[in-house]
Amino acid sequence: MKKMFVVLFFTLGIAIPSLAAGAAHRPMAAVNPAAEATPPVEQVLEKYVASMGGRAALEKCTTRVMKASVVLTDTGEAGSLEIYKKAPDKEYFSLEIPSNGLTPRAYNGKAGWVVYDPDEGPQDVNAKDLPAMKREFDFYREARLKVLYPKLVMKGKEKAGAEDAYVIEASADDGTTERWYFSVQSGLLLRSDTPYFNDDGQSVLQTTYEDYREVDGVKFPFVWRQTCPDYDYVIQFTTIQNNVPVDDARFEKPKAE
Repeated sequence: MKKMFVVLFFTLGIAIPSLAAGAAHRPMAAVNPAAEATPPVEQVLEKYVASMGGRAALEKCTTRVMKASVVLTDTGEAGSLEIYKKAPDKEYFSLEIPSNGLTPRAYNGKAGWVVYDPDEGPQDVNAKDLPAMKREFDFYREARLKVLYPKLVMKGKEKAGAEDAYVIEASADDGTTERWYFSVQSGLLLRSDTPYFNDDGQSVLQTTYEDYREVDGVKFPFVWRQTCPDYDYVIQFTTIQNNVPVDDARFEKPKAE
């Protein structure tokens, strides 16, 4: 997401003196104002962490419980979402929609499991999908983006809703490439585009983040709007609690009945 851009940024900075010294013999290269106005990836990510409350505030949290209401925008059907997290990488994510039933997924730090169909019960996450789950469920993900996504590239500035946003393309070791849109003004994450596979092949899940509120010194988006070819959800968090007791049994795959 960032190393290539940063190398270019500092290379240009070093080259400026020699270019100025030879200005009498060579015409000065044209300058792209848009490129000058675009910050390096590191700066955008550092501002993101700072805008959330800072690294120290994030690292003070070791568990988190999040509860939300969910509405399918196409049908108006309502459901619920519960998320339980424990540092450094354990998470239980449970979505319940009446027409689909309860479909949890979890990672216990070593292995993951998921329920695609309540009638079939929990299934082990296969090796192909496990790296993506581990990245998503990293408790300190916001402060570890450079570690989780080794290749980061600044793609410029675009609109994300009504706001201007810096767009970063992030590639993980397994070849997954995401796009993140960070507010030029606040530094907060406004939108993410995440690829996933369905019966028709690869699609993209677009999530927009709204209504940031501070909880224990950390800002969280209390509204997620998720759109993809398979569904459209509006997720409204009602409670977000940090450093509350979370039993490790929550993350273990249920035994077959």
